[in-house]
Amino acid sequence: PNLSHYLVLMLHFLKMGLDGFGALKCIRTADKKKKKKKEKKKDEEKEKEKKKKEKRKKEKKKKRERPHHFTAASVDNNKKDHHSKMPA
Repeated sequence: PNLSHYLVLMLHFLKMGLDGFGALKCIRTADKKKKKKKEKKKDEEKEKEKKKKEKRKKEKKKKRERPHHFTAASVDNNKKDHHSKMPA
């Protein structure tokens, strides 16, 4: 907020019938609200970024952990009864 910004607002509030201090108070509170809104938006953006990063991390991890591929041989081995005594 530059000086001209304040002067324009002051004129506006003075026209509305507020005295100088009342006008200043209105301007200050308006600026504070604006600032708060901006900060809130920034925080929300950061939160979004964080979530995106987490999601990406999870996806990468998933890609790294390759699922076990069943081959025909491994399926056959699993079907065999390993506990039966082998014929001599």
